[in-house]
This record gives sequence, structure tokens and C-alpha cells, in this order.
Amino acid sequence: MHIDISFPLLPDHFGTFELAYTSSLRKLASYSSRSFVRPDVFDQNDNWYRLIEVDGNWALVKVMKSGVVSWASSGVVQPSKIRHLTERILIPIILPSVAVQNLPPLLAKHFIEMSPLVHVASVTPGEAVIKAIIRQVITASQARKLLHRFIVQFGNTCTHEGVTHFSFPPLERLAQLPLDELTKCGLGFKARVIQQVARSLLEDNVEESVSKVPTQVALAILQKLKGVGQWTARVALCDFKGDWSLYPFGDLAVRTWTNRFWPDSDWPCSENEFRAVWERRNGNYADRIAFYLLTYGNLASVDKTYCDISAV
Repeated sequence: MHIDISFPLLPDHFGTFELAYTSSLRKLASYSSRSFVRPDVFDQNDNWYRLIEVDGNWALVKVMKSGVVSWASSGVVQPSKIRHLTERILIPIILPSVAVQNLPPLLAKHFIEMSPLVHVASVTPGEAVIKAIIRQVITASQARKLLHRFIVQFGNTCTHEGVTHFSFPPLERLAQLPLDELTKCGLGFKARVIQQVARSLLEDNVEESVSKVPTQVALAILQKLKGVGQWTARVALCDFKGDWSLYPFGDLAVRTWTNRFWPDSDWPCSENEFRAVWERRNGNYADRIAFYLLTYGNLASVDKTYCDISAV
């Protein structure tokens, strides 16, 4: 059901990023390339790609290991907009040594070695909300597979230099698709929710509002959408903004990886009690530690040999 854009590619345009982006992307490629699914892709040379829509044109953005940014597009795109959008999507998150002083020594060592990691944000609030809905009530590995299938089946495609790239499925297409096609993709009962949310985002201009209003207002707006509760709204805004203070620290994934990698503490089982203890033990760095822990757990689920720290 995907659509091949087949646009004539204009000559590549170039720009450069600060060293922080170069360093972060190298680390992201080194640690995360095996766990990444479309539409964010690393090639065999650790170059990062993303197919995005900019002012009605499609642009295939490429960030090289050196930090140089280039793109091919279906029309003329202002370099400043490519730079602004790429910097908004790729958000380095630095973890200072003081942040890990309460962690088990080996886990703290691994986290510091990983820093700085980069948060790869969704391009639009709609993309972030749809991703969050897909992640509801399933494991991270199941979500990766389902998200990959969803994007490959319904996203736009562009073939460049022999490689096919996929965009995130446009809301307009999701709103108009026969419901059974979404269901057959593996979404099950979530298919109807995703279609309803896509229509609401388009009809009420929610995306633009969420992008401009204060965080608490944005959370309230998202939770008015049918099928979007507090967990989904917070996860979606965390994704879109790269603000990990929004993430629900009592989430099952955080509790699961904490009990695996930080087992020397008596962590509470209940969500609310766990969140309170998590925030107390990690202080001002509770958000960054959560990001690094989930990234670390994600890597462990993809590569069983990568972070075997059973001795911790």
C-alpha cells in the first residue's frame, strides 16, 4: 500500500553540524544500528538517513560520521529548514559522571562510556502519538517489529543510490485506509484507534497546536483524543520533544530493566511507589538515567552478548 514517490533528485546540498552531533551520531551508530528500524536507518558506513516532508517537498536527509549533512529533494528546500529540522530530530543527551554516582559501578561505567547518546525524535506530534499507541501493552521487541512492518507497508518510499527509504505513514493515508488493511498489518484492535486518532489530528489541527503550546497544555490536548491516556500522551511528547522528564518513570520497561541491571536495591513493585523511589535516588538526573537505561535494555534485547552484566 506504500507509494513510491519517484521524485527527480536535485543536486545534493550540504551543511555542517557541531562536534557534539558528530560525536553523538558516531556513538548512536556504534551502539544502536542493529536495533534501529525504519524510517530511521544507518547504512554499512554508519551514515544516518531519514525521509521527511519539508514544505510540500520530500527530502532524504543524510548525516555522515563526519557530521556533514547532505540531502536530495523533490524540489528546492531551504538549507536553514533542513538544518533546523535535523537539529530538532537529533538531540544529544549528555550524562555527566555525577549523574551515575548512585548506580552499580559496572552499570555506571557502561553508561558513561555510552555518553553522549542521541535521542532521535519523531518529526511530528502525529508520528509520535501513533508510535506511542503501537507501543501500548506490548514489549519493546514486539513494538519494533510491528512498527517496522507498519512503516514498510504504509509509508512513502524513495529509492536513492540503490537503497529504498521509507517515510513514516502520512496521517492522511492512515485516515483513509480501509480498516481491515491496518488490522491485517498486525495492529489488531489498535487499528481503529490509530485511524480515529489520525482523523482527529487532521480535523482539529492538533499537531500544530501541540507543537506551539506549553507542555502541560499539550498533554491535556493529547489526552482528549480517544484512545490516548496519560501514559501515551507523556511517551509521545517525550519522543517529540526529546524531554525525558516527561517519561513515566514507573513504566513497566523501566521497572523491568532496573530489576535486571540494578538488582541490589529493593525496588517497589507498584508503579507510583517505584516512580517516587526512582526520582529520589536519581535526583535531577532521573530523566537522563531513564533514557540511558531504556537504551541499554533495548540493546540487550537485540544483542544478548552486548551487555551481559549479570555480575552487577
